[in-house]
Amino acid sequence: MEKRRFFRRRDWIPAALACVLLGGWLLARQLKGEQPAQAELYLGSQRVLRLSLYEGEPRTFSLPEREHVRFFLDGEGGISFESSDCPDQICVRSGRLSRPGDTAACLPNQLLIRLTAPAPSVDAEV
Repeated sequence: MEKRRFFRRRDWIPAALACVLLGGWLLARQLKGEQPAQAELYLGSQRVLRLSLYEGEPRTFSLPEREHVRFFLDGEGGISFESSDCPDQICVRSGRLSRPGDTAACLPNQLLIRLTAPAPSVDAEV
């Protein structure tokens, strides 16, 4: 009786190809995520503030409309909710946001942080 193998020699080719494709996808995703992001802060459905995440020293700030909610801008490309008066603290536990597409919300206070990639600059003349 022939002993059955889990992998045959020819089965390694598709497995290796899948690993190479997965590695390439992860690398492309990582490099794409290194773009400098901008933070947009929304109160309800209206954007009230847009700021660069790489400006200056680390600082803590709040919006005049919601002074009891504090944000932390780390100066190295990240922003987070530092404190809030909401009961569940999900916004504070959401942690540091640093990549375009990251979001965090404080629903009781109707606040949202959304990170976006900066608009590409156009150097063409018309």
